Amino acid sequence: MMPRDGGPGPTRRIETRHPLRVIRLYPSILMGCLIPCESAGEMAHWMIIEADGAVVWARAQPDIVRWSDDGIERRHVPDAEVRFDDGRIVVREVKPRADLSVRSLAEVDHRTAILQARFAARGVSYEVVDSTCPAFLRRLQAAKDVLAARRHTAPPGLGLLVREAVVLRGATTLGRIEELVPGASRVDLMALVLRRKLVVALDQGAISARTPVRIPHAAIQETSR
Repeated sequence: MMPRDGGPGPTRRIETRHPLRVIRLYPSILMGCLIPCESAGEMAHWMIIEADGAVVWARAQPDIVRWSDDGIERRHVPDAEVRFDDGRIVVREVKPRADLSVRSLAEVDHRTAILQARFAARGVSYEVVDSTCPAFLRRLQAAKDVLAARRHTAPPGLGLLVREAVVLRGATTLGRIEELVPGASRVDLMALVLRRKLVVALDQGAISARTPVRIPHAAIQETSR
């Protein structure tokens, strides 16, 4: 598989902290490779990235960060780097905060403060994603609905009709698109999301007719050219 939308794919061999901890290889279209996931939270995070139409590309373990902490040499390998269609770049680490001890939480928060400052100097955000919080679980449910269309291909020309419905006719929800574009099925629209032709809000949970939508910036620029 090749990276989608010009994404760089993996820049180096992906590390596994311990081979026995790899629970599954996630086949990422965005990265164009199999991603070894060492926890259910990591795999869920990649599912959310894949289903987010606002993501232009993503990389697993984009960098190895080294620093000295009170004379002790530290190193950290973030889980993912994500670029969004508005130009933002976010480096992420996935942690199940509800399952961590008080000591582990303190270590994570301490490391996060250091890494946020280091990545900010590069113009990049750094954040820890809590794979046990309600917001993450809502996004995961929506992502599963989108990924159900992974093997589906939308009819030719549907992307243009959907773009017109949103940009020219003011559709702001999936239900409104389905009203304005006769024959557009829910699975067709989810296939457009996976092709980065449509963005659906993932933060409200399960995809429905009320789910907010927009057109990715790159797709709008294609219309204006």
